Amino acid sequence: MEKARDENPFKYPGEILCDKCGKGGKLVYCDSCDSHYHLTCQDPPLQDVPENNDWKCNKCMEQKEATETEDTS
Repeated sequence: MEKARDENPFKYPGEILCDKCGKGGKLVYCDSCDSHYHLTCQDPPLQDVPENNDWKCNKCMEQKEATETEDTS
């Protein structure tokens, strides 16, 4: 008899998952929206972990650019 599959995607309690692909691993943290992403899940993919403490994900950068465009209109 086959065991029921565990529907919990977390391997470990408190594990943080990528907001794009839903998998764990080495993630970068967006300082604007508190989302987490793999380096390769960004477009374009990040080559290294950002060194500054004010990194923003693509979604937040797009929102920032849209807001700035509205402000200049």
